[in-house]
Amino acid sequence: MTKVELYTFVNNLRNNLYLYDSYPLDSKIIASYYNQLTLEELVFSSSKIGGILMKGEKHSILGLNSCRDEREQNFDCMHELMHFWKHPINTYTCLSIPRDTYLEWEANEGAAEMLVPYYKFIPEVCQFYRIMNNKRLHIDYLTYFAERYHVTQRVIQLRIKSLSYELTQYMHGVPLNNLRILSKKQQERLGINIPDFSIYLDFNYELEWDAVIGNGRF
Repeated sequence: MTKVELYTFVNNLRNNLYLYDSYPLDSKIIASYYNQLTLEELVFSSSKIGGILMKGEKHSILGLNSCRDEREQNFDCMHELMHFWKHPINTYTCLSIPRDTYLEWEANEGAAEMLVPYYKFIPEVCQFYRIMNNKRLHIDYLTYFAERYHVTQRVIQLRIKSLSYELTQYMHGVPLNNLRILSKKQQERLGINIPDFSIYLDFNYELEWDAVIGNGRF
């Protein structure tokens, strides 16, 4: 799947589960919807192990690392649910620093889109930028959004990085429904080089967009 296809897949899941206006999500509660899935907290040998899914033909077991905190577990559980929903029967052992594989990208990006959906997040981040830029304020946006979506600050950092291209389009006036959604690899193949949007939130509030983006090629 491309990024836009994956987001469509997640949105269909969201609608089928009646989650569209239910934010923040609790992925453990979502896991409990499935009688064929058992959720357990386990003691793993390392805190770097986020979770494990043993996906079977008739029954599956999802294990979360009891050493990780509630927000970490919320993402870990959704990551494993993405494997459960989308990937073949297998055993998936997932680390907090994921392996660079296609299945892990789908699970990570899919979990991020389910927990921090772009259609809600992009307008909120851009509004934060406008407030900070207009009033010359420094707002702890990582804490705010981490609390708002019940995830870690690291998830928010990575979400902003992943959505930098889409955020930049939105700031240039492209309507939400018309955004061109591309993964980093797709952008690289097309010669698109967009800075991490967090630079506008962390540092210079007076950066000129066109000077940074160049010709504004989308």
